[in-house]
Amino acid sequence: MPPLEPTSPAAHVAGEVFRSALLAAAPAAATRSALGQSIDVHTTARTRRHWIVATGKAAPAMAQATAEFLAEHQLPLAGGLIVAERSERSERSERSERSERSERSEPALHPIVRHCVGDHPIPGPQSLACADALAALSDQVAPTDVVIALVSGGTSALIGAPVDGVRGEHLAALNALLLESGLPIRAMNAIRKRFARWGAGRLAAAFAPSAVHPIILSDVIGDDPADIASGPYSPDALRAADVELMLRETELARRIPLSLAAYLGAVRNGDRPETAKEGSPALAHVRAPIVIGNRAALEAAASAATAVGRTALLSKEPLAGEAEQAGRTFARAAWFAAAGSCMISGGETTVDLPLDHGLGGRNQQFALAAAIELHQLAQQALRDRSARGTPTPRVTILAAGTDGRDGPTDAAGAIIDERSWGRLVAAGLDPAMHVRRCDAYPALDRINALLRTGPTGTNLADIVVALRD
Repeated sequence: MPPLEPTSPAAHVAGEVFRSALLAAAPAAATRSALGQSIDVHTTARTRRHWIVATGKAAPAMAQATAEFLAEHQLPLAGGLIVAERSERSERSERSERSERSERSEPALHPIVRHCVGDHPIPGPQSLACADALAALSDQVAPTDVVIALVSGGTSALIGAPVDGVRGEHLAALNALLLESGLPIRAMNAIRKRFARWGAGRLAAAFAPSAVHPIILSDVIGDDPADIASGPYSPDALRAADVELMLRETELARRIPLSLAAYLGAVRNGDRPETAKEGSPALAHVRAPIVIGNRAALEAAASAATAVGRTALLSKEPLAGEAEQAGRTFARAAWFAAAGSCMISGGETTVDLPLDHGLGGRNQQFALAAAIELHQLAQQALRDRSARGTPTPRVTILAAGTDGRDGPTDAAGAIIDERSWGRLVAAGLDPAMHVRRCDAYPALDRINALLRTGPTGTNLADIVVALRD
């Protein structure tokens, strides 16, 4: 993670605080802890077959930890399926992958656990194939078996396949519309789960009556299992008429494919079944989910800040709302914070893309807007006579996604400070225009402010850090 400037101590500290959050979000450690709470390891359990069903960006690491846990406790592993996004590893040959594991002393996952690569962030042909693979796996699971359901961010797209009566390209079109809509992830999932083959508890129903133990890494504010990954193992609180109302209120009703509207109407009229609700017999075999969310990462970040002598200010309210406004608000709060403090917040903002938009992500939009706000505050301080002779505050802000990807870019986010606006202008750029066009990526790249971590293998939403000096 390169800092904003190699000589900037504040940028270095912000990067270390973020690294600590990522370590706390490590999926393997979180999974092992959850397995100890959820899975019966007594002698009687050794007569039951166990299956690993891992979906999402953190699926490989979560599945690896589960296979090791089962082996340690002598619990039979019958098989399973890992559905993840394409990575460099998935493209390597089996021979080079085995060699790499050997060099790292990393045990290979059991060969009877299959690996499937889905499409992300828009579901496509590979996602359809992975959805079919899940159906085939469910046919192999016996009523007395145990299904360990590992869920992480990205699942909705990676296993994205339509319900009967909806075409695959129409589901993909809906996902694209939702990603551009600026809606919070909770609202997006409430809509798309309706049309997803394995959303709204349908995947859990496919494994009935086998015992299903969900372990979930949450990328959604509130950590409600029904909101995460389109709720594959959870009841759906909304009815078809509620979803129709949401589509009308967001003006998406006029833009979605007709097959989706027709499907909702059929459900509302009773011609097609409603989704499973709380207390439904179809979900009686599902154990209480264990959810690991953004808070654990934030607390680790706060500990790291304290360890280097900063006063950690951990936000009680989740980061939410439109990215530009959230970035400006956060920057203003950091400017007026006490010297030596480290503000930390987490959650997920949204971006409502204009028709003529550029390249970027919500964290880059947040950071660029924060840079503009910091510049305006600095200019105001210089004009204020009472501030003469008083050093201008120094504020450094990091905004990044814990999955290592911010929008359709190779960056996790960005690190900026109160001088970033000046560097952008000196480079011949108009920062305000880049914010209006949601084109933060090229602007921040020009001044070496992008934060590139590469894929982290986890996804616990976003984290923002502000250092006040």
